[in-house]
This record gives sequence, C-alpha cells and structure tokens, in this order.
Amino acid sequence: MASTRKTRLLLAAGMWIILVGTSACSAEPSSEKSPSSTEVVTIAPLDESGEPRSDYEIIHEMREVDCHSPSPSAVDPDIVWCGTTADSANVCWVKPDRTSLLCGVSPWDKQLRELYTTEKVQKMKTEADPLPWAMELSGGEKCQARIGGAGDALPFELLPAYYCKESGRTIVRGPDVKLLDKSSEKWTVQAVDGSKAGKDGESYQLPPRVSVAKVYFAGQSS
Repeated sequence: MASTRKTRLLLAAGMWIILVGTSACSAEPSSEKSPSSTEVVTIAPLDESGEPRSDYEIIHEMREVDCHSPSPSAVDPDIVWCGTTADSANVCWVKPDRTSLLCGVSPWDKQLRELYTTEKVQKMKTEADPLPWAMELSGGEKCQARIGGAGDALPFELLPAYYCKESGRTIVRGPDVKLLDKSSEKWTVQAVDGSKAGKDGESYQLPPRVSVAKVYFAGQSS
C-alpha cells in the first residue's frame, strides 16, 4: 500500500469511534491514506457473525446463480463472483450457510442483493493481485469496474476497464497503457472519452493520465 497509517471506523452505540494505529479490528469501511497518497478503502458490509450490518438494505431477489471464481476485488476469502455478466454479481459475500449470497451494488450504495445457490459455495482464495471494485478520481468522478457487455471499439488495443457513469469517460488498459500506475503515492489511470476515441481511431490523442483519490476493495470483518 502507498501508506502504512491505518484508520478503522467502528459503529457502536450509535457513535463513530476512530481507532488509529498499526493494527485494529477490521470494520466497515476501513482505509489507508496520507494527504498525498491514494486512499485504499475496504468495504466490509457483514459483521463478524456473517450477517449484514444494520445500515444496509437487503434486496431479496432470491435468484439462483452459480459461483465460479473469487471476486476480482476481494482482499479476503468468501467473497465471490457469481452468475453471468448480466447478473452483475461480481462482488458477493457468502453467508455462513454457504448457499446464501449478499451481492454488493457498488461501494457507495448501502444495498445488498440476496441471491442463492443450490450447492454450497466452496471456499476460494483471493486473486493474487486484486483489482479495485471501484475508484474515485481526484476530480470527483466515480468509476466502477466493467464486468462485461458491449463497449466502444477503441484504438491502440485499449480495453475498457472502468466506467465513469456521470462523466461518460472510460478508464482503459492496453499493451502500452497500465491500468493503475502505482509508481508514486498518488496512483494514476488513463481515462478517455470512449465515443470520441472510437470515432477518431488511431488519430485519437490520449489525454494526460489522471490521479486517483480513492480505490475500493471488498473485505471481511474480523
């Protein structure tokens, strides 16, 4: 991580308590930052017993899905990717019965979609290098990981990785374009106007990389 200072926020007796130190009980959310660095936030909406926290709304969709891999944004086990891309269930917490799933909408929404499987979900290790679930750029744009579907055809073999809904920009990666440049404490990404890039093709001029204020991962309380 870019900084070793850790902040934990705990909700107890209706009050937020801030614990600062090198170690503390994990809570939702947790973050690591310094004024000049990208803030790393871990979203953990379930309590230590595996139940959703009281400030989350549960949407009882109760659709059946298969869970086939770890969530690419998980930093702890028992957070999985379920269903197809159309299910938008790439960040799902496995409940203790191991057949019930609570799937996040976004890091900013206090909602969890309840889905289920017919077979118990096996424990899965996290990816070796998890990718953020979402990020906020220094200008305030909120961008969430792309999980499939049609996208603009982009030049230079660029691939859309995150969509910034409000601005319409796309964060891309490619053979010569790193997704997250972590060479400095303030990470950067390459954001493009997808429609213009697709229209201009090889004549499109890549704009300067933009700095990232926050990145969000999915985790567990402990």
